[in-house]
Amino acid sequence: MTTLKLAQIPLGPKVIVNHDSPSYNKQIGKGYTSFFENLDKINCPVIGCDLLEKDCKTPYAGLALSMSKDFPYNLEVGIKATLFKEEPVCIKCKNAYMDLSYNKLAVIQTGSCKDVLSAKTVNQKTLDSKKLEWKP
Repeated sequence: MTTLKLAQIPLGPKVIVNHDSPSYNKQIGKGYTSFFENLDKINCPVIGCDLLEKDCKTPYAGLALSMSKDFPYNLEVGIKATLFKEEPVCIKCKNAYMDLSYNKLAVIQTGSCKDVLSAKTVNQKTLDSKKLEWKP
């Protein structure tokens, strides 16, 4: 019995997240529905989703992403994101009858200029007010 299938237009294959925004627990997509469609939500609700490495077997060990343990199982920016690092991952969700994996997702975290700019002091000569003249 097939009760879960891939979403018609799943999130990905690459998702770019702006690192300048507050990055802790920032939601990416709209929970499991960003990847899967549940054909029978009443009798076969999704009961869990896991964030895995690209092989869809190994639990995700990085700190750049996380997945909530509660419905709707949101994919989130983790506690330690690395700018411009591409994180290929697999999302695996299940209900009472089956599980289904989606491994065509990579998250890239970027930033804007405020990440890379710093203040710079320009050497300026001191203005000598005694030498100033007003000529109307």
